[in-house]
Amino acid sequence: HIMETHIHADFLSGSRELAVLTGAELYLSDEGGPGWQYEFSHNGLKDGTTFMVGNLKFDVPPPPADATRVAALEGLIAGRPVWIAASTHPGEEDVIISTHERLVAQHPSLLTLIAPRHPQRGAEIEQMAQDRQLTTGRRSQRALPTEDVALYVIDTIGELGLFFRVSPLAFMGGSLVPHGGQNPIEPAKLGAAILHGPHVHNFADTYARLDQEGAALTVAEENFAETLDDLLTHPVRMREMRRRALTIVTELSGAADRTMIPAVNKSSPFFSRMREHEHPYLHPC
Repeated sequence: HIMETHIHADFLSGSRELAVLTGAELYLSDEGGPGWQYEFSHNGLKDGTTFMVGNLKFDVPPPPADATRVAALEGLIAGRPVWIAASTHPGEEDVIISTHERLVAQHPSLLTLIAPRHPQRGAEIEQMAQDRQLTTGRRSQRALPTEDVALYVIDTIGELGLFFRVSPLAFMGGSLVPHGGQNPIEPAKLGAAILHGPHVHNFADTYARLDQEGAALTVAEENFAETLDDLLTHPVRMREMRRRALTIVTELSGAADRTMIPAVNKSSPFFSRMREHEHPYLHPC
């Protein structure tokens, strides 16, 4: 058996030849979309030898965080509206800072967290905010998001698990600029509502499902502040988005277990039911 996870188009012919020579079955992650199914099943593989098992990314546990540190941070920012812009790229932070400036009149205690994709940009982002007269703190300098801090830059590695847990709303970076978007599964698993820009081709199927189910919203520079204001003003709506996000990523998990099913005797009733009837992912292409 062969399992493909993330592949390029020029690998298709090699996988096809290997499968034809060995009589192997291919078990594919579905992040590439239905196009992968078509390519494999129409390029030399026998019918019923290529199966979609789901997206393995949904089985990755959320980033960890120490419960004591989470509680301490929750206490520090208690009562404040808070959101995080995670894995941001150049060209996005200016929009985020402008959004904060536009909202502070309606939400004077608003705390904006920015976690750049590349932490070495932390000083640059902090300076951008300070140039606009915002009070800032930077994680790498041991600053804390105290009551006077309006914009907090998380320029450290391995702490998104901590900050996702205290942020009910997460904007995923790399999506306002044509980078392709960052993975929204981690914040969704931690119960965050998701905002993203239009450029999400790296995780197109995941974002499409979150959007369709009302767990995520697409924003652009023009309506970013309006969308964020609406969610901050209507916490019931945001709570429903958070609930839906967690439900979706939970429902879509299990690809790792389904990938192990070939180890079971395929003549067993269990395998036959999974393959033919009961699970929407495990089916011949």
